[in-house]
Amino acid sequence: MRCSQLARCVAVATLLATLSPAGAARAQQAQEATDLLLALIRLRSPGIENVGTKSQIIEAVAAQNGFKLSDAEIQKRDGEWQASIEVTPFKKQLQTNEAGRILRGFVERGNKTYTEGLLMDKRGALVAAYPAPSDYYQGDEDKFRSPFQSGELYIGPIHFDHSTQAYVSDVCTPIFEEGSSAIGVLCMAVRLSKGPGIAPDKRHE
Repeated sequence: MRCSQLARCVAVATLLATLSPAGAARAQQAQEATDLLLALIRLRSPGIENVGTKSQIIEAVAAQNGFKLSDAEIQKRDGEWQASIEVTPFKKQLQTNEAGRILRGFVERGNKTYTEGLLMDKRGALVAAYPAPSDYYQGDEDKFRSPFQSGELYIGPIHFDHSTQAYVSDVCTPIFEEGSSAIGVLCMAVRLSKGPGIAPDKRHE
C-alpha cells in the first residue's frame, strides 16, 4: 500500500475524530477508518520482523546484554543524550555500527515509509538507532515493554511526530536468540501521512 493511500486514511480518521458526535453512523465510520488504517500498518510488519531476524541484529543485542550495564550507567548515558542536540561521538556510534547501518538502510530504502528505527537491549537501552531519537533509554515506553514482555508484535497508537511533521505508528518486534525468550526489541516508526521526512537538524549527519 502506497504512502499516499495511507495518508488519505489518516486524514479521514483524523477528520472524523475531530468532528462532534452525530450518532452511531459517524462512530461506525470512524471505527471503520481506524480498522482500515491498522490493517494497512500490518502490511509493513513482515518486513520489520524480517529485519529482526538478521544475525547482525541478534548478535548486536546479545553483545550489549553481555555488558550488563548498571542502572546508574544507563541513567548517565540517557541524561547526556538528552542534554545534547549535537551529534555526539556516542550518538554517531549507534548510527554507524553494523546494526545502525542496517537500520539506516531500511529507513532510507523505505522511500519515506519509515521515519525512525530503534534497536534496544533487554533493558530498553539503545543498541543502534537511525536517526538519533530524543532519548537513549526506551525501557519505560510501551513500544519496548509490550513486545518484550509478550514476545509478540506490537503496533502502537497513531501519533503526531513533531520531528518529521507526520503521523506515525510504532511497529515493534521482539528479538530472539535460538531457544530463548526475548532478548531485545526492534522498533520502526511507520509513516502514515506526508511530512518533510527525517528532520534536517542535528539528529544525524
